[in-house]
Amino acid sequence: KGTRVMVDPNGPEAGAAFLAENKDKEGVITLASGLQYKILEEGPGMEHPTVSSPCECHYAGRLLDGSEFDSSYKRGSPTTFAPNQVIKGWTEAMQLMVVGDKWEMYIPMEMAYGPSGKPPKIPGGATLIFIMEIIKIKGDKVAKQMVFPTWTADELALWLDKDEAACQSWRAGRSEKWEAGDEKLRASYPTREELDAFLDKGCESSKNKSLWKRTRTAKKKAAAPSASTASAPAKLTKDTAPALLTKALYTFKEP
Repeated sequence: KGTRVMVDPNGPEAGAAFLAENKDKEGVITLASGLQYKILEEGPGMEHPTVSSPCECHYAGRLLDGSEFDSSYKRGSPTTFAPNQVIKGWTEAMQLMVVGDKWEMYIPMEMAYGPSGKPPKIPGGATLIFIMEIIKIKGDKVAKQMVFPTWTADELALWLDKDEAACQSWRAGRSEKWEAGDEKLRASYPTREELDAFLDKGCESSKNKSLWKRTRTAKKKAAAPSASTASAPAKLTKDTAPALLTKALYTFKEP
């Protein structure tokens, strides 16, 4: 009988096989560099960090076999670093993210620690899996190219009367200045039609940006478990009762 060769579960061959299969899974996006990611939560931010902008982030990293090698979550506080201070996979991904984004990244060894790895926790040739979220961008930012959706009635309800009033007040103020002959406004918008187009665009932009942030914040809150759900005791059934009783007896047994 031939000798079976065991493949290192965290080695280059396993990594290549994992990425080849993973790219076809639902929600996984593969970039030209080979980096793969899946959006777990879409943040309300509308700006990306530049390559040198320090960012406050939470993350957890694991190998293909599931063993975790680092976690800011377990340390209890986020870590700050810029995209150009970390592995290539993070450098690329972070510049595509906004505040509040939470991604799962699948990073080929070439964009991680390469064939040498980072002993003792990360072996050579390892493909890495990270969950990362950007909490805050502390440096320069680049505006995200926004494509706003068609808002539903429920989403439009998040645009309040006071928001509309503020927008109309801004509009009226600019109109009055233009009518009074404001040189800067008149130079930029010589005709009333051009001014109205500018005012329409300004109000629409303000509304879309506000709704973008509010809808994503609302979705995140809705997805979070409520305090009552989180603290609710386990339901006692004929299947769970024996295990709970055993646990109770173990807890209170004499030393």
